[in-house]
Amino acid sequence: MFESKDFFVRVKGGYALFTTPATKGGGEKASYTTPTKQALQGCVDSLYFKPTFHNVVTEVKVMKPIQTEVIGTRAL
Repeated sequence: MFESKDFFVRVKGGYALFTTPATKGGGEKASYTTPTKQALQGCVDSLYFKPTFHNVVTEVKVMKPIQTEVIGTRAL
């Protein structure tokens, strides 16, 4: 199998929620402090998708501290 060169992606955004499977049902949502491997895989595939390529996330570097915030919501 042929291995290509490494490439780098910088991901940034205002708000993100990487839910834990335990809190997926309902009620209060909880999030991992860093993106999961599957979430990063989705970001890379959305940018560099080609049917003949298989992208693999091998390393994650956190460049700035990740801030967490609790936002209250009310049920209707």
